[in-house]
Amino acid sequence: MVFFTESDIHAAELIRKNLASLKITADFQVLHQDSIRALRRLEAIGTHPNFVFLDPPYHAEKAYAATLSALAQSSMLNAATLVIAEHQKRFDPD
Repeated sequence: MVFFTESDIHAAELIRKNLASLKITADFQVLHQDSIRALRRLEAIGTHPNFVFLDPPYHAEKAYAATLSALAQSSMLNAATLVIAEHQKRFDPD
């Protein structure tokens, strides 16, 4: 199962349209909510991802840092989980 999280309704709808254009109709869910709420929801349902890809709005450094912190404290991750986090060149995500 692949989960897409998007807080902007228009971008969430675009994800759905792109998936439909690729004839992908199953094994995904688009979560229209902020990343912290989505992480809590996925953790609550027992999700243990193999990969986590973060592609945030680069100007939202505080939200980005909060998301990384919540992810680091989450029980979802294990030693084999690969987290890919894009960020601005001048931003140090620790």
